Formats: sequence, C-alpha cells, structure tokens
Amino acid sequence: LAGCHESRHAFVLSPANSMSYTIVGVIGHIDHGKTSLVGVLTGVDTDTHPEEKLRGITIDLGFASFTEGEHEFALIDAPGHQKYIGNLLAGVSGIDVGLLVVACDQGIQAQTLEHAAILQTLGVEKLIAAISRIDLSSETRKLELAEELNVFLADYGFSDVPTIPFSSVTGEGIDELKSQLCRFARSTERTATRYFRMPIDRVFTVPGRGCVVAGTVWSGTVAVGDSVEVAGDGHQPVRVRELEVHGECVQQSTAGHRTAMNVTGVSARDLCRGDELVAPGTNRMRSRLVVEVRVFPDAAELKCPATIQFHSATTACSARITGVRQLAAGQKVVAIIDTQQPIVATFAQQFLLRCPYPVGSFGGGRILAPIDASVRRRGLIDFGERLVGADAVQRLRAWTVQLGELPIDPIMLELHLGIPGEDLDEVTAQAIDSGEILMPIPQTLVSASAITRTLSL
Repeated sequence: LAGCHESRHAFVLSPANSMSYTIVGVIGHIDHGKTSLVGVLTGVDTDTHPEEKLRGITIDLGFASFTEGEHEFALIDAPGHQKYIGNLLAGVSGIDVGLLVVACDQGIQAQTLEHAAILQTLGVEKLIAAISRIDLSSETRKLELAEELNVFLADYGFSDVPTIPFSSVTGEGIDELKSQLCRFARSTERTATRYFRMPIDRVFTVPGRGCVVAGTVWSGTVAVGDSVEVAGDGHQPVRVRELEVHGECVQQSTAGHRTAMNVTGVSARDLCRGDELVAPGTNRMRSRLVVEVRVFPDAAELKCPATIQFHSATTACSARITGVRQLAAGQKVVAIIDTQQPIVATFAQQFLLRCPYPVGSFGGGRILAPIDASVRRRGLIDFGERLVGADAVQRLRAWTVQLGELPIDPIMLELHLGIPGEDLDEVTAQAIDSGEILMPIPQTLVSASAITRTLSL
C-alpha cells in the first residue's frame, strides 16, 4: 500500500503499539472551520477533491491523525452541508469523541443542532464544543455563545460539555483543545463480538496493488492472510493481502481501529461505501428490523406508514416504517422497519432516520431484532416490546416464543440476540428453568405455547 496513506490521508491504526487510540468525529455547520482545525491539529488538508477546493467546502469524508503524548487520535473530517449529510453519517457511526465546531462569528446554525442530535442518537457520550474564529469576534460574543451552547446541548442529552474557544489563525486555544482530547481519550479496548466485521467507507485502486478498502473495524480482528467475505455476495472469499497503519504495514487490526486493507478476489469496481467485510459464515443480511425509535425533541409529526431514509454503519437506503400510527416529537416507541435492500444488522446496532422531503433527520434508535422477511408481521410489535430493556435470558425466551422454535446457533444468538458464546449454556439453562420454553430435541428450543397448540390440533 506504499504511497496510499499520502494520497488518501493516513487511514489510521495503531494496534501494534501501547498508545491509546481514539477516533474523533469533527462535525458542525458548513464553513465553520472544521477542516482548518483538522489542518492545525494534524498538518493535513483533508479537502482533496477538486470540487472541494473549488467550492471551499468539505463534500466527502476526510481522514488525518496526530499523536499527543501517549495518545493517538484519528480524526474524521465530516461534511457540514445538508446535501452531504449521508457522507457525514458514514463517518460518525464508529467514533469515540465528537468535536462539534461552531463559528463564533456565525453562532449556532441548523446543522449544529442536527449534528448534536445525530451524535446523541448514535450513542456518542463524549463531546467537546470548539468555538472557532475567535480572532473575528469579541470576548463578549465568545462568552455568550458558550452559554448558548451549554443550554442547547443539554436539550440533546449532553451535560457539562467542555467549551473551548480557539483560532486556527493565531493558534489560541489549540493546546487546551489537545489537552481536553487527551482527557477524553479512550482508555479501554472496544467491547464487541468476536466475529470480524468492517463497514466500508472508502474504496479505491492502488497501482500495482489493486483493490483497497478502508473503514473502522466494528468487531473481531483481521490479520494478513485471512479470508473474509463481502456480506451478501454469495460467500465469495476475499483474501487480505496487506493492512496499513500510518503508512506502515501491520499484521493485524482489531475492533475500533481505522484500517486500510488491500484485498484480492474482488475488484474496486464491485465494491462501494455501504458494503461490509465480515468473517465467513457470519452476519447474514436482513431487510426486516424490529426497532426502538427515539424521535428528536423538535421533530415534526410523521404519519405512518411512511417512506424514510435509513442510515446505519456506512449504509444508506430507503425504508418503510410501520407498526405505529405516527411518530411525535420526543416519543420513544417500538416499530418495524423494512429496508429497500438487505443490510448487515445486529442486536443493539444504532441507526438514524431521515425524511426524504422535507430533508432532515427526525430520529434514530437501536435494532432490537433483525428478522427474516418471511416471518409474519403479526405480533412483531409485542415481540419488540418484550425485548426493550430485556436481559439475555428474557431475550432468548422472547425470540423462542415469537418463532415457535429456535435452533441453538451460537453465531446467530450472539449477533442477533446479543448473547456471547461463553454465556450461552448458562443463559439457555435459565431460560428453560422458566418453564416458558423447552428443549424436546437436542440443540433446538421450542416454546411451551407452540407445543400446546400442536397437541391441541
């Protein structure tokens, strides 16, 4: 992959060293100084597309990195324009810290609010509000904006947010910003399933090397020489030829790290953002999802059924939401989402929902259960309500009752029910002890109600 880190801006990874590794999503309204800040922190101009240079705005995701003491930061520069919000969503789905940039001379704008809501919906807990262009504003205006940010961010679930004024021109506040990033740096490894999964956000060809894909590893590990699959591609094997970190080849990548991967067995023409690389035999794709939806506090009422835009991981597709009559501001409800195309979906995976017209995000949530489209819709809302707040035993019982019988497939149970393989025997035994489900034949759970119905025929 020699040279690709220079032209594609350091697809970063550092599992081989002892540094902490943190992914930072740099977000905010269009033209508020995000790319300039990334340039000051990293020395990299992430606007590389000709149209970006011409228009002076970020259109696609930009990547750069820097090291501060024992901490390493991978920065994702996300576009702020409403038109390119889909590109932003492909970048923020796997971040550890949100860096919300607000220009002091312009203040809080439409995308400032939407981006804060997106971070909250996608489960980002650590947020820094960075007030840019203080060299163009008065001290009074700086203090006023800091107060405004504290008020509106509290409305989106963020309290005690560090607010740091800075100038990319004079350098004022940059050291303080770096110090705060260090305080928010990830100190533990990500917890995830043992099965490899990497949503793809960039695909390109490197002369002499062939297809290169990049993204953030969501779960598991991948090593040079491994065989992986493109999800939903008929189990065609794809071999990992090289992995890159900061322009250097590494032998292995793990969950939570941005990774560039040179692969064989597939062409760059056959892949795009939204595709996923997964461990062989895992992550079966689904198009029907039982979900818990949280509607934004300021969202307009949406009558259902409705056609919406569904965003999760790096996937964006049209979808249909049903199971409720309407979605009202601030509401939390169980619903059914049928996606236009099959997607990789796992238990508790987070997503964002947007209206196609008028364009805008109105809510999001988490997946309760990925379901085969052949499963009857009747009872799915009650099924979902049983899953909300349920522990592993309760989830196993709910699934068995809903389906009538449930094969004990460790991969499916870990990915779709959130039951780790090491806990499976204990969870199964406790579920059977409840009397609600039985195991009349080896490795298959059957609901007691289903057996009663069968005997009564």
